Amino acid sequence: MSHEIKTQIKTWLMNKNNAVTSVEDNQDILATGVLDSLQFVNFLMLIEKLVGHRIEQEFIVPENFKTIDTIINQFFSPAMSESFDE
Repeated sequence: MSHEIKTQIKTWLMNKNNAVTSVEDNQDILATGVLDSLQFVNFLMLIEKLVGHRIEQEFIVPENFKTIDTIINQFFSPAMSESFDE
């Protein structure tokens, strides 16, 4: 499942930024400009759609969106899903 999610995230990022031809799982997508502040709200909406629920504001911090691996670990791990169910 995480491979499919990673592929969807990478495809979205490359479609939004024509200068980007590939995105690595551990690439800092914020520092490298793959994702900019103007795209972030739409990107957040994509992540919420993929995860199946709204992301609480306390989790919307740059550190949680630094790399695709970070996003997967933060929002798609079983432990994170349980914390949203509480």
